[in-house]
This record gives sequence, structure tokens and C-alpha cells, in this order.
Amino acid sequence: MSLNACLKEICQVLRRPLVLAIVSSMLLPTANMATADTVESSRRMSTDERSVIVDFAAQPGTEPDEDEPPVEPSDDDAPSPAAPPFAALSLIGLASVPNMFGDFLAPSGHLVFGDPRTGLNEGFFATDIPSGALRRAKIGDNNKALPMDRVYFTYNHFHNAIDTLSMPPEFPDEEPELEPVLFPGPPGSVLRRRSLDRYVVGAEKTFLDGHMSVELRVPFLSPVDLNFDPLARIPGQDFGNINVAIKALLHRSDNFAVAAGVGIDLPTGDDINAMIAPPFFPPFGFRIKNETVFFQPFLAMLATPGENSFVHGFLAMDVAGGSDPVQIAPIPGPPMQVGELTSPTLLHLDVAYGHWLYRGDGLGPITGIAGVAEFHYTTMLSDPDMLFVVPPGAFSPITLGSVHGRQDFIDITGGLHMEIGENTTLRIGGVAPGHQRPDRTFDAEFFVHLNHYFGDRSGVPRY
Repeated sequence: MSLNACLKEICQVLRRPLVLAIVSSMLLPTANMATADTVESSRRMSTDERSVIVDFAAQPGTEPDEDEPPVEPSDDDAPSPAAPPFAALSLIGLASVPNMFGDFLAPSGHLVFGDPRTGLNEGFFATDIPSGALRRAKIGDNNKALPMDRVYFTYNHFHNAIDTLSMPPEFPDEEPELEPVLFPGPPGSVLRRRSLDRYVVGAEKTFLDGHMSVELRVPFLSPVDLNFDPLARIPGQDFGNINVAIKALLHRSDNFAVAAGVGIDLPTGDDINAMIAPPFFPPFGFRIKNETVFFQPFLAMLATPGENSFVHGFLAMDVAGGSDPVQIAPIPGPPMQVGELTSPTLLHLDVAYGHWLYRGDGLGPITGIAGVAEFHYTTMLSDPDMLFVVPPGAFSPITLGSVHGRQDFIDITGGLHMEIGENTTLRIGGVAPGHQRPDRTFDAEFFVHLNHYFGDRSGVPRY
């Protein structure tokens, strides 16, 4: 749907209250006339009924009889409660549908001491650089095609998300995992895997009578220092790119909704820094600066085909709006820029099906339980960059970027959604990759989501 069409839809939604107000003002004189006729006929009632009727059509100067005591208004005369907003009438059947769980860990970059094009590693190390965990968010994670008022916290554990390749002496006190080497390396190289823990704090606020919302996500990471003493050290990162997303409701009915919007990852996270000290030439440092803004336009849908079932869908494209400069600095010496790295464009397709297993008050504070199964597909629409740099005084290059080329990822997610009271949900689950390495960014994932919502079902949708 084009931007003009979206604006037209919003204008139509905003126009409905105005139309109702105009119609009401047109009907008001007619209602007053009918009331005057009723008053005239009611004057013929017996005075024993002791009722007082206000004459809205009385002429100036006409006063009611002071001897007649006033009659207390009955419950029937009380004004009827205001009807819920138009948005709530059509969305109230979708309001309690659980959010999609999600799956995403963006592909990492790599640092290889050598040139993978020749199949040679100069014998020291190669490693993942876990920048993807903090720089690119996925709009479908813990989300759905309805604007919401909420705050939330999510925790994701990505098991075996970082590959590090080194000679056995680099891990004298450990038993590294032996398996086929995914990076080019010398005979005797071993592969060791490390896990990542990511935390996200977020909030979402609706506006325009619940037809649009703005969302803020702030990610954190438990730092993982990659230490190859005495050859190299890459300090771990702990603060990621802040994501801001705008969501607009395009269509809604009793059991179907469509939304669209855009997410923006701002380069607020840490730069990647490293110090490398090979044994045969001078030590040097390098930095991959965090300067790329990522744009993620998306289309989302939500449906309830049955009383206890629901379906989610997200289609999104994640596009890099720039590049990250790479700097090399001899030690001692000033830094100099040697190139740039551009992240590949990603396409996300996410589908979820869920079913309510329980809804009621029989389990104490738990008022609902739903099971959810999801399918997630991500593909690269462009080739990732590789940068080859020969440090000052060195006789061999180092490689930065992705050594695996263009990749596709499939993940299967399953979990339980639990409603606690009226405004809080607790969600737990796991993710299993559908591909073998290198087309997977972890071996398994465990997550916990905690959402707290504001509002109630009688007005703007709570969920």
C-alpha cells in the first residue's frame, strides 16, 4: 500500500467522529420538536400522579408550579454509558491475541588472520565478531499487527553463537570442541563455541485513537571478551543500537487486521575494537565504527479464524542506509581509515499459528494459556562485504567481513504464552535452527518475554 493510500485511510478514520457529530447536530432540532409535542400532551395528566415534566418548548416567563415537589429522577432517566470508540468495536476480538515470539540473531561478521580466498590462514586465529546481536533488530520479535500500550522486557540466550578458531595451545586449560573447521586454518586447528545472552527493554505507545503507535527498543548484551593471548584481544560489547518503530493500522474487522510501518536502528551501540600482536611483525589495533542506520519497512497481519485460534504474519526488509568505516592503527601511531563494510540487505518472512489451551479463572492468577508454533525465514538479498587489509609492517592480510557469502536461515519457534491477571503476560519458549552451519547463527535459543499492558478492553485495545 502506498504512502498516499495509508494517509487516505488514516484521514477516513479521523473523519468518522466528525461525520457522527454533524449527523447528531442535524437530528437534534427534530428531537426537540418531538419533545415539545410530548410535553403538551403530558399536561393533561392528573395532578395526583405528582409528576413534573419540564417543558422544553415553554415560552419565556413560564414558570413551573412552586407547590409541586420535584420528582427524583429514576434509573431509566440516567444517560446510557458512552459507546466504545469505533476502533475498539472492531478490534476487541483481536485484542487478546498473543504477540509473535520471534527468533532473530543477525549474522555476525568475521575476523580471519589470513586470506580465505587462497584457503590459507597464517596459523594464528579466526573468529566471529558478534556485532549482529546488537546492531540489527527484527520488527516481528515480540510484536503483532496491532498498535499497543505496553512496556516489556525480553531475554534471549543464543547457545553456541560465536565460533573461534585457534591452535590448541591457546586453550591449555580447556577441552575445545573438535569438529570440521568452518574457517580456513592450519592443520591441528580446533573450533570453540561460545554463547550470547541478550536483554531488551522496550515500550510502545498508541496515538490517533489507537490506530498508530511508536515503539522504542534498547538492547544490551552480556559482554563476551574474545581473548587469544598473546596474539589478540577483542573486548566484548554491552550496549546496542536503539530501535524506533512506527506502526499504523491499515485495515481492521472483527477477526482480521493489517498493519504497516517502519523500524529504524540508530547507531548508538559500541564500536568494535581489537588489538592484534602477531609474533613476526609490529602490533596494531583496528576499529569497525558503528555508523550505519538500518531501515526496516514491514507489513503485518493478524487473524482469528476460530474462537480459540489465531494466526500472525510479518514480511519485512532490513536495509543498511550506509557503511561502517574500518580503521587500522599501528602501536604506537595514529589511526587511518582503510575501507568500509556494508551490511547485506535482509528479507524476513515470519508466520505463526497459536491456539488457546485455557481461558478462565481456575488457575489462580493465570487467566489464559496459549501454545504457539512459528516458522521464520531470512535471506540475504545482497552479497556481504569482505575487506582485506595488510597492516603496517605485515606480510599477510587480515580479512574482515563475512567469509560465508550470501546465506539463508530457517528457524522453528515454539512456546507458551501465559496471561497473568488482566494486564501482564509471561512467555517462554525456544528456537531450533532448520539449517546446518554455516546457514545458522546459533545451535539453540531459549527466551523469556514479560509484557505489561495499559488500558482496558472497553476502550482502545489493551493488547
